Amino acid sequence: MFSSMHPNEPVAIDLGAVHSHEKFIKGTVSPTRQTYFRATQLIGKKIIDPRPLLGQVYNYQDFLAAFEDALQPDTLKTMILFV
Repeated sequence: MFSSMHPNEPVAIDLGAVHSHEKFIKGTVSPTRQTYFRATQLIGKKIIDPRPLLGQVYNYQDFLAAFEDALQPDTLKTMILFV
């Protein structure tokens, strides 16, 4: 689960399924270099597609608009391209 789900509302969980299927729910914070490296590998190998998480993609010259967009409560992720 991702803590920055929008809107920030409670999520229904079937605790019976968690119990009977021995599911494990864990929260984490403060990613490490290893997790960033692993994430970039998964994205680079197209194992994970991050596009559903992206809102708008901005050129670096439009950084002010990108930051304004990122501040909106319904925005999950905003990308700034430096190419």
